[in-house]
Parts: sequence; C-alpha cells; structure tokens
Amino acid sequence: MLVLSVDKRLARWDTGTEATNILEFYFPYQPTALSLSADGSMLVATSNNGSSAVWVYNSEGLLTHWLDVPPAQGMINSLLMTPDNNHILTGRGTAKITVETEYETKEESSDFHSCQFWDRNRGSYAGSLGHSYSLNDARISTDGTMIFTQSARRIYRWDINENGVASETRFLETGYFTPYDFDNLELNPGTGENGRMLLGTRVQSSIYLMHPVERLLHMSVHTDASRFAVSPDGLRLISNSSGNLTRFWDINLDFPTVKNEHPSRTSDLAFLDNEKSLGAISEDMFVRIFNAAGEGISGINILEPGEALSAPEHGTMGAPEIIGLQVSDNGQRVALALQYVSEDILGEITSDTFAQVYDLSGNEPARVFD
Repeated sequence: MLVLSVDKRLARWDTGTEATNILEFYFPYQPTALSLSADGSMLVATSNNGSSAVWVYNSEGLLTHWLDVPPAQGMINSLLMTPDNNHILTGRGTAKITVETEYETKEESSDFHSCQFWDRNRGSYAGSLGHSYSLNDARISTDGTMIFTQSARRIYRWDINENGVASETRFLETGYFTPYDFDNLELNPGTGENGRMLLGTRVQSSIYLMHPVERLLHMSVHTDASRFAVSPDGLRLISNSSGNLTRFWDINLDFPTVKNEHPSRTSDLAFLDNEKSLGAISEDMFVRIFNAAGEGISGINILEPGEALSAPEHGTMGAPEIIGLQVSDNGQRVALALQYVSEDILGEITSDTFAQVYDLSGNEPARVFD
C-alpha cells in the first residue's frame, strides 16, 4: 500500500497478513499527485507554495532522480507517463499560495494554464500544451498518438508524431456564457472484438461520448451521475447517481439502455476489463467488484491509513471518501485515493489524501501491493 500523507511522507506497506511498514519515503514538501507506470515505476509530485517537483522512483521503490518543474505557479494535480516511458506530462490546477509583503501576509490564487512535457531521464523541458483555463484532467491514447487535455470550458486534442505535436484541435467547448463546466474525462483503448475507442466527458447531468479521431458524437447519456467509466471495448458504461443506485448501461445499441441497477452509493467507478467493473463505496470502506450483469461478485476491503487522523480542535472531520479509482492495463492492480476533509472553528477546510495500490493478480482475496 502506498500512503501519501499530510506530513510529507509516502509510506509503503506489506499487508499480506497484518500491516507492517517496510519502507517509507520522506519529502520536503506536500505530495499532491501520484502515478504508477506500466513498467512498475512511480512518480510523485510535490508542491511548496506554488513551486512544484516530480520525484521518479524505479520499480523497486528507489529514488532515481527528481525534476524541478517551473514556473512557480499552480499545483500539479495530474501526472501522465507517455507509453514509451520517455516523457512525463504534468497538468496543473489552481493553488492557494501565501504571499508576504512588508505589511501583511495574505493568501492568493495561483494559476497555470498548460500541460508540460519533461524528459523523464534528463529532466529537461520538452514542450507544453496551452489552455485558457487551469486544467482538471488529461488522457493519452495507448499508442501515444493523441493527448486530450481538459479545462472547465474546453477540451483540446493534440496529435503526436515522432517529431512532437503535429497539430492541435479545439475538440469540444461548453461555451463561455453558460455556468456549466466539464467534469470527468475518460478515454478507453477500444480493445476487443467490435471494440471502439471513445472519449467521454460530463457536463451537469449529461455524459457525452465522442469518437476521438472523427470528433463526432457517438452517444449522449442523460442521468444524474457525478462519476462514470467506459469499458475497454467501448460497449458498456457504468455510472453512479445522487441516490443509492449504480447503473450499468449498454452503449452498443442505438440508444443507451440501462441493463441493471445495483443498490449501492458509489463515489467513483472504473473497469477492470470488459466484463468486470469497480464501484467505490466510501461509507463501507469497500470497493465492490461487479460482473457484466451488474451483480456484486467480490470486493476489496479498504484499509485505514497507518497514520491516525484526528479532527482539529473544536472542529470536525468528515468520513473518508474513496476517489480516483485507477486500474493498470492488465487489470491486476487498482489504485485509489482516500480523502479526509476537516473544518476548523474558523471555517477553514483542509484535506488529507492517502493513495493506496491493491494487487488483484492472485487467487487469494484482494491484498495490498507490496
């Protein structure tokens, strides 16, 4: 289990039988994002009052080098590795920074409106993808030829060849005079028989599924969802709802059709493969595994962080929420974030986020990857 903690620490746990801390990583600044690559290596982003860095670990958990990623603006909230493992893509959102003047100390918002490429081995800057607003998500195709970046108002497609960015396309917009923003961004590989690649995004209660190459609408799904996921073959969709329902959709028909509903309140969703999907049930600290019919067949019991958290004095701390479900390409590892939100007596809100990685490759019940 990998644990990103508020005390600038990443802990690695072996929990085959009982949790035993076997290795810890300490950072000089607060971790903000984590990514596990296909080759087993690990990336961790840290932030210090607007300044950001990316720490690169090999598959054995050893620090090989770290990258200073200027400028000192915004905060890295997403990390991607290109399929060839040669470049790192960092996306940033808005950050709160402390500014000291001669007369006072105050908080200001710090923004940065582009994704940046960095050479993984040399650490050198290799280009950027610009936006008009701070980014909230990014996706890359499995062959590395397309990158999609999303801000609140706009989605860009960047076509990539051996020389770098070949072209950019303003793929989709919400419009600047509407109060609605893009949320969620999903790109499936389109594998399997009759598989199709789809780019999915959500605006309010509508999920839009687009053909990423042709830039044509495949289907829109209207439902009261906050999270959704698309199967690797692009034939099925799973969505949560504002109530205690998780819906399973057939999107291989002329119209999206609900094939089953499961009575569970899920905070995030993902697919393990074309048949099995995941639903995070925060109130039970559990990730349920569903079969193709939408029936719960097994699950992952989420462990509490090794570091105990407590509410601020005279304040409150909410129950943990499971967010950010990610699945490895082979469907054998599941990464998630466990988030605790606290509010002090003055109304200031803070979040503590812990990242965990679970191994599903064996015949034994799901265990934490060690």
